[in-house]
Parts: sequence; structure tokens; C-alpha cells
Amino acid sequence: MNEGGPYEVTLHGKERQMVRIDTEIDLSKLGRDSLSAEGWGINLMIVDGEKVRKL
Repeated sequence: MNEGGPYEVTLHGKERQMVRIDTEIDLSKLGRDSLSAEGWGINLMIVDGEKVRKL
């Protein structure tokens, strides 16, 4: 799932917004007949100039 990222979202000041990121993942290269998976959580970095906060 990391193949399509990183994705960049810009919010200013106290702006609030729900962000939805849709992407397609090519599973044909995995060489398996069937695949089942589950994902949760995201790695989030907030960047302000030289300051970085990882959540």
C-alpha cells in the first residue's frame, strides 16, 4: 500500500477538513490466486517549515 504514497494534504491555520484518499493497488504482481487483507492506522507527519511532528 505504500507504493502510491506519500500523499500530500495542505491545511492552513485552524482549518478542519475531512480528507479521503482513494488509490488503486496493482495486486497482479504478487503472484497469488487470491488475496485477503486488512489495514488500520496511518502514518501521519505534520510539517511546518523545519518542524516535523509524527503521529
